[in-house]
Amino acid sequence: MDQRQTEPSFSGGNHVIRSLAVARYLSARPEIAEELQICVEPVMVDRFALLITGLFCAVLAWASWHFAGELASGVTVSVLLIAYAVDNFQLRRQLRGLLADRDKREAREREAGLRRLMRCLLAARDKRRGG
Repeated sequence: MDQRQTEPSFSGGNHVIRSLAVARYLSARPEIAEELQICVEPVMVDRFALLITGLFCAVLAWASWHFAGELASGVTVSVLLIAYAVDNFQLRRQLRGLLADRDKREAREREAGLRRLMRCLLAARDKRRGG
């Protein structure tokens, strides 16, 4: 079997769909692909673009170290630390909101349950008195 990495693509008529989500959806439902007359073909991942991206990152790393030296490391760590702090703050705020919503929902459900129980108890009491 071919060991190359592939991602499914679909071609129908003059169009080729390279959306991975659509590809997975249609792979799981071949009857839809047949109905739409779309054929499934594996397409190799563009290794050249990956190589160029890696080369660009390597040149960028070399240039930052060569021209900025030790300062680049401190700046990078500082920027990452600030970014993590901001992200942590936002996540904590979102978590507090979710917990508050959960507490409100639980309080509403508890109150509704107590009302239901009270109605049942009152109905049982009225039934005893009337019966």
